[in-house]
Amino acid sequence: MLLLRNPIAEICRRYNIAPSLFYKWKDEFFEGAKQRLSGNKPDISLEREVDDLKKLVGDQAMAIETFKKNLKGRRR
Repeated sequence: MLLLRNPIAEICRRYNIAPSLFYKWKDEFFEGAKQRLSGNKPDISLEREVDDLKKLVGDQAMAIETFKKNLKGRRR
């Protein structure tokens, strides 16, 4: 059995996090590790959605800049 020098509650106090958050992160970490070790790949659809959203934000930023330039040209 692994003996910790500092109890989890003490470590959480030191770093100002709730013990429940620590245990949530621990569970998520081990679940992710278990999935990766079993050969499951990350959800590609989420990666694709993020890429699509980044492209959309870029397109909107370009449209806004074009609108601003056109608006400045009309004021002169």
